[in-house]
Amino acid sequence: EYCYHIVPGSYNPLHKGHRFIYDSHVANCSKAAFEISIARRGKEFLSSIELNRRLEQFVGYAPVLVTNCSQMMAKAGLFSFKPVIAIGIDTAERMIEDHGVLGVQGIRSFFFVYDRIINGVRQTLQQLPAIPRNMQRIYMPVEFAEVSSTTLRNQGALSN
Repeated sequence: EYCYHIVPGSYNPLHKGHRFIYDSHVANCSKAAFEISIARRGKEFLSSIELNRRLEQFVGYAPVLVTNCSQMMAKAGLFSFKPVIAIGIDTAERMIEDHGVLGVQGIRSFFFVYDRIINGVRQTLQQLPAIPRNMQRIYMPVEFAEVSSTTLRNQGALSN
């Protein structure tokens, strides 16, 4: 039923954590793509120059969907099928803030929720009190922690 995997992000830069997530999804399903939105939550739209710079990172590696959807509910609505969407725990938390528990339950997708290291602390789905136990069935926690692109940019350690 869940045959297409989407790995959304800003990819500034594409790093080994993104590659790990994408490669693990391709191993489970040959239909997978990255997704970049030109509309970004709380930020300016990506310029065509910046979008092209980010897209160059994927040449010869993987397909990329370019959308104008800054929120998961809109991304999921683009497809005629239920996609598997890979997100970080920080995105899961923002989804609850934006749409509430019932709103997130209504998103027509299955989510792989990846642990993240935020401010030096590993954040997991189990630590997120806003997600009640009966809602966790739509999430699949994945045992992988990766620092954010923002942290990598700030540290100057941009290894692909």
